[in-house]
Amino acid sequence: TTASLLGVKLVLWRSHEQNSPIQVWQDHCPHRGVALSMGEIVNNTLVCAYHGWRYNEAGKCVQIPAHPDMIPPASAIAKTYHCQERYGLVWVCLGNPVNDIPEFPEWDDPNYHKTYTKSYLIQASAFRVMDNSLDVSHFPFIHDGWLGDRNYTKVENFEVKLDKDGLTMGKYQFQTSRIVSDIEDDSWVNWLRLSHPLCQYCVSESPEMRIVDLMTITPIDEDKSILQMLITWKCLRMLDSKTLESKLLTEYDETIEQDIRILHAQQPARLPLLPPKQIN
Repeated sequence: TTASLLGVKLVLWRSHEQNSPIQVWQDHCPHRGVALSMGEIVNNTLVCAYHGWRYNEAGKCVQIPAHPDMIPPASAIAKTYHCQERYGLVWVCLGNPVNDIPEFPEWDDPNYHKTYTKSYLIQASAFRVMDNSLDVSHFPFIHDGWLGDRNYTKVENFEVKLDKDGLTMGKYQFQTSRIVSDIEDDSWVNWLRLSHPLCQYCVSESPEMRIVDLMTITPIDEDKSILQMLITWKCLRMLDSKTLESKLLTEYDETIEQDIRILHAQQPARLPLLPPKQIN
């Protein structure tokens, strides 16, 4: 399959061996520049569709069909990237990783149910998307009745801490008539942590329910992003897990689509580091 990250086109593949790791390469054959994603996987190699050059899992060309007896040159090597699978996602670094993948202990905790949202393509820069998520003052206006209430627009003071582990915000309480349609409770308390610039770990708690999600924002290029959320929850009430999952996903989808409408209306699409004419 293919993807794009920071303007770089990628091909993702794995060999047919059982439990073989995912490979993420630049989608570019070093021979004549054809997209390697057009090729096929044969005997644990990725074969270019143009001239049949074969690349092993290390990215090295191991066979040139036009010259079967020739040892491929050392320069015939595909560009490979650091990658890892966790939480059902593929995490890719185009350079040298300086941080571990964000911790999300609830995902593997048997006491929690878990699910994913769909992936949302957003015509805005990744940092513009994150800026929207951190802005709690828009909740009563854009998410009235779900994450906010127009009758309660004041944002009370809450702690913001920056340390070696990242940025932590909260705890803060918000007024709402519902966060899940079966849970009528306006006493939700939130806190969130950013251990990476484009990943947000968020905890929402009430006396009856605890929801923990991990939001990931993939910067496709400077003006486009993909947002996806991993959601875990546990509930003290005996509610059917499948029914609750469906309602949660509906609520998340509604909220994200509300944000996307705002993000698509904001200018510029890229979030400048120092906005020249913006009131904060």
